[in-house]
Amino acid sequence: EGQRLFIEEAQMARRLRHKNIVATHDVSWTGENILYLSMEFMQGQSLRQYLRRKREQQQHIRVKLAVEIVAQTLEALQYAHRIVVHRDLKPENIMLLPGEVVKVLDFGLAKAAQEAAIETEAAGGKQARRLVGTLAYAAPEQKKGVNIDLRADLYTVGLVFHELLTLRTPIDKPVKVPDVRDDVSPALLTVLDKSLEEDRDQRWQSAGDMRAALLSAFEESYSRVTVKKAVTASGREVSTEGMAFIDGGSFLMGNNDVRKEAPEFEAEVGPFYMDRTPTTNGQYRKYIEATGAPEPKFWRDPNYNGDDQPVIGVSWQEANAFAEWAGKKLPTEAQWEMAARGKENRKYPWGNMPPQSTICNSGDYLGMPSVVRM
Repeated sequence: EGQRLFIEEAQMARRLRHKNIVATHDVSWTGENILYLSMEFMQGQSLRQYLRRKREQQQHIRVKLAVEIVAQTLEALQYAHRIVVHRDLKPENIMLLPGEVVKVLDFGLAKAAQEAAIETEAAGGKQARRLVGTLAYAAPEQKKGVNIDLRADLYTVGLVFHELLTLRTPIDKPVKVPDVRDDVSPALLTVLDKSLEEDRDQRWQSAGDMRAALLSAFEESYSRVTVKKAVTASGREVSTEGMAFIDGGSFLMGNNDVRKEAPEFEAEVGPFYMDRTPTTNGQYRKYIEATGAPEPKFWRDPNYNGDDQPVIGVSWQEANAFAEWAGKKLPTEAQWEMAARGKENRKYPWGNMPPQSTICNSGDYLGMPSVVRM
């Protein structure tokens, strides 16, 4: 009976093909009559491993990353709930891949493995049942042994979200998020609180609804970047106008196809600003006039010295001096690569299409540096 249930649930899991669900490929027997299951191979870590490391480091998880993990988990559930309720969702069953991609494991399989061991016995007209799922992450109705539906999974997502924000598991001493950190908006806390309602009729009624509310709350609270102004030590006023805000995170750095850049590894950078366009000759001219800095190479070459062309022939030391004068910093190698590749691991800043003249000044198409914003 246990083997039959296992095969049925594995076959059901094979029907779940989604970017945020680990794919189940096959279920069969070996020549020695051993039942086996083959699944998609993942390079990454479980969410439990990631949480444990952050807890050891006593370092909070960024709010945006917590929201992204929960949103991707909910997207997987929204797809899967058409045919199955997970019933054993927990950090061990959520994989975090490079680029902060989430994959959910074991849809239906925990149900198959544990329901085969459920014992039903007559006892005074009542039926005693074992809990299906992991007790610490079980919804109240699971603990009571009553019939459950997709809302049990949403309760568990709430527990995982709370753990991401507080680094406290459900078996730790209960804490409220505002008692642990002050950077979580009330709108996000409202989404969290609703997911953890004891009465399932008061919870979110679908993964799609919860995900939409979560993303809306984050957008409303965090994504409106204003232009910040400051004054440098020399009295020069600077701002983030004309700069792109990159919220950081983890991404694959390096390139296995290029010997000097191999091997690829997972790197992490914090939030940073970067100019949207290269520094122009016009901007660099103001720096020269204000500081008496030397003219760079090719400064008087008419092919290269247009005000709207990018300044060239500048050494790293000269570029660093300009950045300090402008009240900014040169990006690190990791920041450059994060901005260019993104978490999607793009091959080029514009995507994966090979360079061509309609995208960039490729192959010396213009015979000179192109005008900035051209």
